[in-house]
Amino acid sequence: MDYIGKSIRRDEDFRFLRGRGRFVDDLKAPDALWAAFVRSPHAHARIGALDVAEAERMPGVVAVLTGADWTAEGYGEMPCLAPESFSDGRSMNEALRPVLSAQRVRHVGEPVAMVVAETRDRANDAAEAVTVEYDALPAVVHPLDALAPDAPVLHEGFGTNLCQHAEYGDREATDAAFARAGHVSRVTFRNGRVSPTPMEPRSYLAEFDSSRERMTLWATAQAPHLLQRALAQSIFRVPLSKVRVISPDVGGGFGTKFYIYPEPPALVWASRRLGRAGRWTATRAEALANDTHARDIDTEAEMAFDADGRILALRCRSTAAYGAYLSTFAPQILCSIYAGTLTGPYAIPAAHATVDGVYTNTAPIDAYRGVKQAPNFVHERLIERGAREMKIDPAEIRLRNYIRPDAFPYTNAFGSTYDSGDSPRQHETLKGIVDLDALRAEQAALRARGIRLGIGWAAVQETAGMGAEPAAGILRYQGRRLGIGAGRGSCRWARDPLGRHA
Repeated sequence: MDYIGKSIRRDEDFRFLRGRGRFVDDLKAPDALWAAFVRSPHAHARIGALDVAEAERMPGVVAVLTGADWTAEGYGEMPCLAPESFSDGRSMNEALRPVLSAQRVRHVGEPVAMVVAETRDRANDAAEAVTVEYDALPAVVHPLDALAPDAPVLHEGFGTNLCQHAEYGDREATDAAFARAGHVSRVTFRNGRVSPTPMEPRSYLAEFDSSRERMTLWATAQAPHLLQRALAQSIFRVPLSKVRVISPDVGGGFGTKFYIYPEPPALVWASRRLGRAGRWTATRAEALANDTHARDIDTEAEMAFDADGRILALRCRSTAAYGAYLSTFAPQILCSIYAGTLTGPYAIPAAHATVDGVYTNTAPIDAYRGVKQAPNFVHERLIERGAREMKIDPAEIRLRNYIRPDAFPYTNAFGSTYDSGDSPRQHETLKGIVDLDALRAEQAALRARGIRLGIGWAAVQETAGMGAEPAAGILRYQGRRLGIGAGRGSCRWARDPLGRHA
């Protein structure tokens, strides 16, 4: 408790400010080969002839490896560690991300071959010399278009782009609450796709010790143990003791360096085949096209109120894009975690939500930069619209609906349990900090002069990460259960001179 509310000195900052960080791309490996990847320029295409002869003849080129080579050696794919079934119990339509694609590409930038050479420049030059014949196919990029009758199907074995349909909450109780509502507010919006740009792009250095049959990978990884397990158990199928992953300074990540990507296993494979260390660092263009993106959710939502502005129920229908393949935690991030906190810090008696996860010809999706904030867009836009439509003060309508402090631990309508919180106190504290009455007087005076000043409120509840206690859902990995930690609540205030929240 001595640390709460106090500024804590960060001991690591001094060396970073002096340029003494230790990033993967800084590691010295004089004899290491460089890798470059041949990537698809198409969002969707069949792979025809792949000619590597010219690239293999170029100076400094040691090898050109393809998806056919990978398949011939019988290695695996990147695992999805958080499956979400259909609500009727059927398993989801699981499409895993290949290391090197051999027959078909499903998003721009998907790797189809890897060139290994003595220098980075020679590897890049040789990659441009690889000739690939593509038979371009129609593509679908918008989640709502993915389920259209005439949409191109990414994974033909499923006959659909639907990965799974998941339902949460109580449909009957929610319908009954809406039937007796005094007012219903509705919103339709898209939570757009975002792409990461970390300080250091993803970078890896792989080495294989043939005398001990041991793989070592230096990686810009936020979860080195997760990467170690995936390489050992899902991809190369070797004892865990045969794989070592070392993560020095990560160089920024916010989630995007948490997941399993094609390049690390490809580098380990090349090092094993060629008997030399191999390295690769992404360019900014490669990072934009291949690092996991986030969001890309289309939502229709409704909130039912009684005549006094108290919330009776929430209903939400979302379509979430997974991209071309399932990333490590994508199904749970966009389904149960998303749905689990849709009610936020409000005491909402009934709720029902559906999420359709769909495949699109885009980079895979996972958690990045506050993904657990996505549900807040839903309940905050609904309660704000309800306040305006019912002509109730937006601050007051929130205060009427917060979960009361004596109700904790509180289980919301989706079954997620919050351990503690005091939103009413936070609310009143915030009003005092910003002096709301004075601010509104200033707003009125400015508007009389034609200047619009907006005052916006947001009350949020978000899962804080992976902890020991289950809350919004359970991750399943090799028989282990990792719970999702209890919520973290806060009230936020925004002063917008453009009046967008006025």
